[in-house]
Amino acid sequence: MIKIRVKGKPKFDRLLKEAMDDITHDLHKEIKGLTPVDTGYARASWKKRMGRDTNRIVNPAQYISFLDKGSSSQAPKGMTKPAINIIRERTKQGKYRLK
Repeated sequence: MIKIRVKGKPKFDRLLKEAMDDITHDLHKEIKGLTPVDTGYARASWKKRMGRDTNRIVNPAQYISFLDKGSSSQAPKGMTKPAINIIRERTKQGKYRLK
C-alpha cells in the first residue's frame, strides 16, 4: 500500500479563493463600467455575491438582458462579453496568478 499526503492544500485553496475573488471583483467593475446609463438603474443594480465556493455577479433589472445583447448604442456589444474578454487578456498577462 502506498499513502501519499499532500501538505498545503488549505494554502492552495486559500490562494485559489483569492484569485477567484480578484477576478470577480475586476469582472464586476468592468461590467458595471460598460453598462449604459440612461437613468442609472441598470448600472447601479450590479451586485457581487461572494460565496465560499462560488462567486456570482447579478443584476435584477428586468431589461438587463436586452442591454447585454447590444440594444443600446452606448454598448452595442453588450457588457458581459467585452468584460470577460478584458479579464481574459489580464489573465494572459499574468495578473491572476496563484502567488
